[in-house]
Amino acid sequence: MTEGDIKRTIQEYLELQRVSGVLYWDRLNSGSVLVRAGSKTYRLQLCREGTPDLMVITGKGLMFLEVKQEGKKPTKVQLDMHRELREHGAKVCVVHSLEEVIEVLK
Repeated sequence: MTEGDIKRTIQEYLELQRVSGVLYWDRLNSGSVLVRAGSKTYRLQLCREGTPDLMVITGKGLMFLEVKQEGKKPTKVQLDMHRELREHGAKVCVVHSLEEVIEVLK
């Protein structure tokens, strides 16, 4: 299963939980996009490099999920971001499957 497949499966599950009122979630996009406004083109910076893939808010607080294929690990930039988020009280989890997400949400 590709990382994209794993993310889609997790996002479908999180959306079911959201519409049931269990949690709020959103996908976070790092990088940038080009935006045209009239005759000008601007580069719009999205989330910072290393930002985890998903943000989840439950009654227990704020959590970020970094989705990886089995056997893959976060990059140094991602690990630095995870450390910074944890220093500010957020929970950050690296997950490889829907089953792991269900477990960390318990």
